[in-house]
Amino acid sequence: MLCPRCKAQNPDDASFCRSCGGPLIQSAALPPGPPPPAGRTSGMAIASLVLGLLSLVLVLPALLGLGLGVIALIQIGESRGRLRGRGLAIVGMCISGLALLILPAMLFPVFMRARESARKVQCLANTMSLANALLIYASEYDGVLPPAQAWCDTASDYLQEPRPFVCPNARELRSGYAYNSAVAGLSRTDLADPAGTIAIFESERGWNAAGGPELLVATPRHLLGDNFGLADGHTNWLLRRDQAQLKWQAQ
Repeated sequence: MLCPRCKAQNPDDASFCRSCGGPLIQSAALPPGPPPPAGRTSGMAIASLVLGLLSLVLVLPALLGLGLGVIALIQIGESRGRLRGRGLAIVGMCISGLALLILPAMLFPVFMRARESARKVQCLANTMSLANALLIYASEYDGVLPPAQAWCDTASDYLQEPRPFVCPNARELRSGYAYNSAVAGLSRTDLADPAGTIAIFESERGWNAAGGPELLVATPRHLLGDNFGLADGHTNWLLRRDQAQLKWQAQ
């Protein structure tokens, strides 16, 4: 054992230096030093976990949580123990990644229904425009609705653009609507219930199609229902099971 004062060599079991008489302190007797200070938890790791939990209901936090988790792992790895929170970052990344896989599947039906609702409203506006075009014609001809032949051509004269003829779910058709031939050539005073009598309805028969319920689209285009323009100018969307309340005949 070396003497800490004079650096003389002494036996390992000696208590005092045989050269200078100074006390010898054995390394085994040294009291243990204080433990190294624990590193602080990474704030990004915590943020990754929080955003991961938020990502269960929102998409943007999932992206942020995944990114912050990656950054936190890099910083923790390079901190040499000064930062903790590797587990928090990994959990946050896992939750965020899972949410990115699940949320699109959950939100897709909501998006599709919202899109179809918007298209239904656009189609409803089309039927109103076409029904009102027929009423404007009637106002110029003693209240008599136009004949069934070439009704699309007639209505076109009272529309500023051809867009109302195109159903958003049947864009391939020049006209996605038909005219109820049972009211053609009649005055609204001849109708027992103009507000409940069909004038315009959805059809697949194309330009100038006119007839009755046999021309109605085979499969409803808009959320299991159809849009109708009625003889008084207003419109209605009804499920197939509820359409019996509307009238195809004048009386």
